[in-house]
Amino acid sequence: MRIAYLIVCLIVMASGAVFGALNPEPVLVDFYLFAFELRLGIGLLLAALCGAALGGFCMWAGVVLPLSRRVARQAREARAREKQMVVATHDELTL
Repeated sequence: MRIAYLIVCLIVMASGAVFGALNPEPVLVDFYLFAFELRLGIGLLLAALCGAALGGFCMWAGVVLPLSRRVARQAREARAREKQMVVATHDELTL
């Protein structure tokens, strides 16, 4: 599995390098307070990377975090029920 992951990563990196090399035109990136010049390929790759990172953060905040909280709450409730069952079983045995 690690070999497949490594091969996919290398293919993606190589295609990114080729994409950047095929788009060498300079582009002015202007944020209201500052501006800088960047190659088109690098700018597009950075925009895609930022979009993927933002999408991953939104997925984490919207899905993963609530589900992990739900799992933790259910684990606490299960431990509490188990503790009650142990106490109830112990009380029945002592009668």
